[in-house]
Amino acid sequence: MSVVLRAVVIEAQDPARLRRYWSELLERPADQVEPGHGLLLDFVRGSDGKDGKNRVHLDLASVSEAHQKTLVQRACDLGGRPIDIGQSGVPWVVLADPEGNEFCILEPRDEYRDAGRIAAVVTDVADPVEVSRYWSTVMGHPVVRTHPEYATLRPGTGAAVEFVRNRDTPPTQGRVHLRLEGDPGGVLSGAGQDCPICGRGCVPATDPEGNRFCVSRPPTATGADG
Repeated sequence: MSVVLRAVVIEAQDPARLRRYWSELLERPADQVEPGHGLLLDFVRGSDGKDGKNRVHLDLASVSEAHQKTLVQRACDLGGRPIDIGQSGVPWVVLADPEGNEFCILEPRDEYRDAGRIAAVVTDVADPVEVSRYWSTVMGHPVVRTHPEYATLRPGTGAAVEFVRNRDTPPTQGRVHLRLEGDPGGVLSGAGQDCPICGRGCVPATDPEGNRFCVSRPPTATGADG
């Protein structure tokens, strides 16, 4: 089975406000925050406030040191803030958006030159290599980089899908999950159910470490089903 990453779904207490923040940060229209290459940021109302670190975060790309500084300044001017999650002496900058969702603004890296505004969608895991094999099978994309501390899938263009070792993996999913699009038949863990966040037409699933995601059928297939 092969599916594509269609959206990063972010639960929010004020979805409209958070959508405006990210649209202005990424310089994209607020009605549909699309960082590039068909990937969407989908902001939905969450029932609970944020409690602990999200397992999934975004890495933003920069093309120069000056560009990185500009992005950091813009992120803060719009209502974000720098945060400390244990990083020290790293060339990237860790921030939180107005509702506390973690993200990074990377230093320039050649491997993300063609990625667009989002360099990578990153998930904290205990075993990056093992989890990346599962996602490679699900998405039909090769694992292009492996290391005991991280692993990377590349869909060809657009954001990479990355898995980073965290010895203190957050105990819960947090407020961010991935929505894939395609035939969900091969990855179902909740047959007959709807994703509690994305709703009807999105089937919930989990990877080997319990990271939640959901799968929706392409619009034409959904329409054909009724």
